[in-house]
Amino acid sequence: MKAPQTEPNKFSLPGIMKVIPNADGLPVVYPAGDGTQPVPNNLLQVVYDHRPCVEKWDDFETIRKRVNEQWAKSPPIFDAVSQEMRDLTAQTRALQLERNAQSIAKSEAELHNGQ
Repeated sequence: MKAPQTEPNKFSLPGIMKVIPNADGLPVVYPAGDGTQPVPNNLLQVVYDHRPCVEKWDDFETIRKRVNEQWAKSPPIFDAVSQEMRDLTAQTRALQLERNAQSIAKSEAELHNGQ
């Protein structure tokens, strides 16, 4: 998970994710675990992983049309991040902060000991 030090409110979502339509058909992001199990209704599809993974995928015009249709159905304010993804993000961020603090403490100790 990327979290720029100069932008504390900016971060990327951690781990492998899936995007599943909610009851209104709007896309919502969830953690996908280790990504080894197929996810029914997942709107995300890997099309390239060091080489093409599928023989045919939608062209950009088709994707653009679908996105415009979904955007038009969306309410003015909509949060597409699930609570599960929020929880994983908070856990991952806490671990990052703990590791950063340990690294800083180690560096300071080494500096203090003249290493």
